[in-house]
Amino acid sequence: MRTCLVLGVVALALILLAVPPAGAAAADVTVTATSLSPPVLIQGDTATLTLILTNGGSDAVGIRRVYLLGVPQKVIPLNDPYQTVGDMGAGTSRTFTFLLRADGPDTTYYPSFVVDYRDEGSLNLPVPVQVNSRELSLSLQVQPDTFARDRQELVVVRVGNPRTNTVNGVTLSAEGDGVDVIPATYFIGDMAPDGVATVSLNVTPYRDTNLTFRLKYANGVNLHTRELVLPIRIQDDRMKADLVASNMVVQTVEGRYQLTGDVSNAGLEAANAVTVTVGGNATPVDPYRFYVIGSLEPDDFASFELSFTAEGPGEIPLILQFKDSDGRVTTTAIPVRLDTTAGTGSDTGWPPALVAVALLAVVVVAGVVVYSWKKR
Repeated sequence: MRTCLVLGVVALALILLAVPPAGAAAADVTVTATSLSPPVLIQGDTATLTLILTNGGSDAVGIRRVYLLGVPQKVIPLNDPYQTVGDMGAGTSRTFTFLLRADGPDTTYYPSFVVDYRDEGSLNLPVPVQVNSRELSLSLQVQPDTFARDRQELVVVRVGNPRTNTVNGVTLSAEGDGVDVIPATYFIGDMAPDGVATVSLNVTPYRDTNLTFRLKYANGVNLHTRELVLPIRIQDDRMKADLVASNMVVQTVEGRYQLTGDVSNAGLEAANAVTVTVGGNATPVDPYRFYVIGSLEPDDFASFELSFTAEGPGEIPLILQFKDSDGRVTTTAIPVRLDTTAGTGSDTGWPPALVAVALLAVVVVAGVVVYSWKKR
């Protein structure tokens, strides 16, 4: 009887020695990797927290549940706990994913990743969540001093990423009433920390307006927008070509008018495809229905000659036309006074005053001749 009791005690002792102390296997369960996407949040952003739990021991460990314990009113878990995890075999790993929202102001928070073991004890790991609400910067790098109606100008927009993490899908667009922008949308793509991008846009306004530049980007799954407004107020184009006509002379030749003169460019830019003709009730005729001058640089001039018929005396418009560097056509009308009426026949006879002088000369010569004969 005593021998059986001794053997029982020895067997029980061996069994107790074979079973590891409570919690020994659980101590082999550790978090081997964590990741947060996006790694840095803007206040109000949501993020995905991923953790890998590994059993590095030689025995299975029973897990009752796994959950994320947030920071009240600062970091809010958005999904339910893992309620039925079960056993984790020796040498195995499990991945747990949580969705959270950062509602607190900028700082670093530490929500806890909690593992409740089935037998006893738990694992509690603080996980850093950084909130930094700096937005991408948007500024004008190049813009004209003034805008002119229908004139295309270059505007360069600078985009910068002052954040400590990469943002994705960066897109710049521009829009406004009464203005054309080319390109209207520009895709920049990913922007690394401290990254900079410049976007060149051709802007053509047709009236006073506001041009809105809109920057869109994604921080993880969170979409963000920034805007920059450029007021456009139309002013006179102080640089454009300005054609001036001078030294104009009107003559009548063979039943038509002949107009000669000079055209000068008093502006600060070249005038291209310069042409000269007449309008109103004047009808251009050969040989110079219109006159092509070509290009006139600033302070340059060229002569022209036109032929036309009109009912004079009166006024007719001299039409000056040119194109700027963008191909826009500018037309200027200059009044020209017609002080005589062009005849319908040949205009080879002398003017009346000259005829009177000639007749007087003939009379004087005739008188001299008669006087000489009488003296003889």
